[in-house]
Amino acid sequence: MRAQEAPLRLVSSPRRGYFWSVSRSQCHVLLVCAASPVLIAAEPLVEGRRRVWSQVERSPLASDVTTTSLTGRLFYEDHRQLGRHTTRRDPDGKPGRRPKQRTQRHQRYLAAHLMTVEMYEVDDARGRGCVPLAWVGTAAVGPDGTFSAEVPANDSCAAESESEPRYVLAAHTSHCEGDLCFYVGRRVEDAYTLWFGVGSPFAGPTMPDLVFLPARGPRLSVEAQAANHHASLVDVVVAFHVEADIPFRREEFGAVTVRYPSPYSDGRATRADLIDANNQGWPKGGLILHEYGHIVHRRAWGGDYAGYPTPIQRWNGKSHSREVPFIALKEGWANFTAAYVTGRCFRSGYDTANTLVSLQREVNGIHFPQNHHRALCDWVDRQPDQRPGTARGDTMTTDLYTLWQTLDTTDELWADRGHTPGLNMCDLAATYVVSGSVDGRWARFDAVAGVLETNDIACPGLRMLPITQVAVDHRLSR
Repeated sequence: MRAQEAPLRLVSSPRRGYFWSVSRSQCHVLLVCAASPVLIAAEPLVEGRRRVWSQVERSPLASDVTTTSLTGRLFYEDHRQLGRHTTRRDPDGKPGRRPKQRTQRHQRYLAAHLMTVEMYEVDDARGRGCVPLAWVGTAAVGPDGTFSAEVPANDSCAAESESEPRYVLAAHTSHCEGDLCFYVGRRVEDAYTLWFGVGSPFAGPTMPDLVFLPARGPRLSVEAQAANHHASLVDVVVAFHVEADIPFRREEFGAVTVRYPSPYSDGRATRADLIDANNQGWPKGGLILHEYGHIVHRRAWGGDYAGYPTPIQRWNGKSHSREVPFIALKEGWANFTAAYVTGRCFRSGYDTANTLVSLQREVNGIHFPQNHHRALCDWVDRQPDQRPGTARGDTMTTDLYTLWQTLDTTDELWADRGHTPGLNMCDLAATYVVSGSVDGRWARFDAVAGVLETNDIACPGLRMLPITQVAVDHRLSR
């Protein structure tokens, strides 16, 4: 009886696509023989070009035109260590993994989720209805890499009416739809663009698989790095604004841009619409998540952190520098954002370890971002934690939207404290206690007091809030 053949195995070249790896015993099937495993080339991922020299015409399609679906897939080369890799698919349709977890080389390519793909019909001839590049459709890339748009079924160029339409595609590191709008580019509201099919247009209705890499460019290209920043930006935008339904506030603050390369050596969010990414090679993934936390915080507090005079300052997370309470909350919120998006907030025992630097230094944890980001994780996780030596445990079971709603209300409720000394975690906790029904205030106090004690943050005035509510009730009712 003949032994069962091993299945064909798909492996990849780092930049040039996929190959079927075939054992010697399978050579007779493919009419190829060798003394060692053979690589049979499959269709590679198509790389793009940085510029297109033809004039582009963009005009709306006629309402009565007959359309057909134009589909394809777009991927990028992922090098991030932190991110929501499993929400994307690789070219084989398998969930993505972090680099250290990958067992197959083709996992390097993941879906370019929420990149924008524009489709252009190409005419070589001249005459009535002929345009070198005419826009025919736009699509957003899905988490599996697919994109699709309805485009005219027939070529409007009279000289080419008997032939099938041919297409050139442009992919952008941007996405603008509804309330959401964000870019990764060199300038504000600017995106990196790569063109596909230039010089050799594609026939429809299915495009070849594309990868957001410049053809013949360096492997560590600015476009490839920008695609990784875009992936991190999408991860946090989806987690906060799509899944948690937190308002993006595009009408009030505009689009968000990640400027890359940045004029600064470090990452920072100096405005409510701008993140500067550092220029240190392949992104690890955590920077954009952290800085976007500042964007959400700024937009919750009027764009300027409720008027705090100097919100941008250096702090050292590795040495746990002692900060004023406002800065500790600001940086703690940004660290929490990264921990929430990557799922670290929800790991069992994540914040029960007795490793808070405030305990070692015998300083109130209200001065350290570490205490704040762990407290905020406790605010949204479902795990009842209790640090050794504390009377209360963490019994808080709210969600991200409720936490954001509390943050969003804090600057209005305690407006007199926004500029000096600056709002802090105690103000956030007080807002949570006094918001909602009067009957539930003691329960909310007990829950938030447990979170604060678990994370060594002392707010002495918080205990009186459920008792003395006359002034606060008046503010809430206005």
